[in-house]
Amino acid sequence: MTLIIPWNRPFKAKLAIEALSSRTRLNIIKILLGNRRGLTAQEISRKLGLSLPTTLEHLEILVSSGIVQREWRVVGKRVLKAYKLVDSQIDLKIDLPSFVETPEKKELEELAHLFVDKVRETRELDTRPSLETIERTLNIDRAKALSVLDYILSSEEEIVDHLASQARALLENIETITVRELSKKMKIHEYWAYAVAKKLEEQGGYILEGSVLKKIKEEE
Repeated sequence: MTLIIPWNRPFKAKLAIEALSSRTRLNIIKILLGNRRGLTAQEISRKLGLSLPTTLEHLEILVSSGIVQREWRVVGKRVLKAYKLVDSQIDLKIDLPSFVETPEKKELEELAHLFVDKVRETRELDTRPSLETIERTLNIDRAKALSVLDYILSSEEEIVDHLASQARALLENIETITVRELSKKMKIHEYWAYAVAKKLEEQGGYILEGSVLKKIKEEE
């Protein structure tokens, strides 16, 4: 199955071009082409002779571009994060007028955060916001709204980080909360609420048991 980046995803196209513009990242792709089941970051770093932090930095760029995906691998009693290619072929279509007018990443990040915060003043943040909702909420033209939507779809983990920082403040005095309750409290779809709960667990201080998020009590 070919990885398709359509003409109406100019930000995604920029991420793909950036990902392919580094010799190190091309070497990672070359290694993954020979290991279709995927490899851990540690395995990739050893094969390339790079430090683990440097390898992870390059892998994150490849993941955000959609060229590489993360998945969990069970090895004995351990569960490890592995990286594998989405496909060996990429069908990249670029609409040049949209591509050259796409705002820089920093501006899109700020607009995406503003949208996520403003839309929740009146309604729930959906799993995939509509173009019209972004236009109306931010009072921007359709071309820029398309870029913001593209950013949200391409940078889901960054959006989750933004929501998780707000959730941590909201839950300061709450010991236990279900994903559904978190969804209602933050005015976000349960899809986002579960991702936020997982992120809080990953960051530390919380544990997610099924659909219940519990604060880890500090030992006195």
